[in-house]
Amino acid sequence: MSLQGTLADFSIADLFQLLGLGQRTGCLKLEHNAEQGEIYFKNGMIVAAKGGKFEAEEAVYHCFGWSNGRFVFENDKAPLRENMMIDWQNLILEAARRNDELSEVKKTIPDGNAILTLIDEGQRDIDTIKLNNEDLKVLSLINGKRTVDEVIAKSSLDNVEASKTLASLIKANLVDIRMTEEEHQRRMEEKLKKSGVDVEKNKSMLTSIFKRKRKRKYEIVNSAAGLIIDAINRYLDSLLLDSPIIQVPMKEITDKFEELKMIYPDMEGVVFSKVTERFNSDQLDWDETAETPEAVLKGLSEILEYIFELARQEAGEAPALDKFREVREDVVKDASKMDRPAEAVLGIKYLPKK
Repeated sequence: MSLQGTLADFSIADLFQLLGLGQRTGCLKLEHNAEQGEIYFKNGMIVAAKGGKFEAEEAVYHCFGWSNGRFVFENDKAPLRENMMIDWQNLILEAARRNDELSEVKKTIPDGNAILTLIDEGQRDIDTIKLNNEDLKVLSLINGKRTVDEVIAKSSLDNVEASKTLASLIKANLVDIRMTEEEHQRRMEEKLKKSGVDVEKNKSMLTSIFKRKRKRKYEIVNSAAGLIIDAINRYLDSLLLDSPIIQVPMKEITDKFEELKMIYPDMEGVVFSKVTERFNSDQLDWDETAETPEAVLKGLSEILEYIFELARQEAGEAPALDKFREVREDVVKDASKMDRPAEAVLGIKYLPKK
């Protein structure tokens, strides 16, 4: 009877050890999602392999990362052609090393379904950047439509080298990565967990916030203060949820907020929610028909300026500025729809220009 089961119960490393120590001969067939792999053993030695678009050792390394799927070992089945002769222990060691490298790469490229785009060359002289053949090969495949996984598959490089090359291009600000909404939400939840928020308890609310943000639906406000607060929240949304994500330190922002409330006491009614990490003006105490106190607008304007400066320090001038200008343009458009034109003009007056 053939050996068979699931990769959730037996890892590929376990199977290698079992077949290698038993000096078995035959074919280990693997299924993982839509992919298939075949690894041939001869008296416990690995003599041939194919998996995905790879053959020989690269096929083994490719299949080694599969943690779910099915396997079956067919006894005494030989390959059409032997393309390697390697001890299973050496392959496990090398595969483990490569997986460690890929885990580091995934910190830069967490989502294989993300779309890759080239960053506008107008802001740099591409001829002064030293690119090797692998860099150029990967860059030539990026067209704003292919995903990370598609570019890696088409690169003709092995999975590790292609991933490392792509990660270096992203870090060098030559390539941009647009993550899926699922990955954006996962990152947001991870960040909230680190802040002490019970994500599971607030799951439905967080999902609602995320979906509302992704659809770009913001209510038209009715005061100058509301307009600046709207700009602050939109900018935070853009920094923390839009690719590339810019992780501004919220603790520094809230400390600055508390400092400004001491300078501008009228800001006392502005509230910061630790759950959503956003500002609101629901508790501002003044006559809605009256003009917004300029002291409030000065303080809110300084908060927005401070967040921009943090973003610039974290990611550089261009990404922080691009996001800011996009947000400002949207807020100005919404100001034109406000019921109180005088408040709209006042809000725009205190909306920083970049």
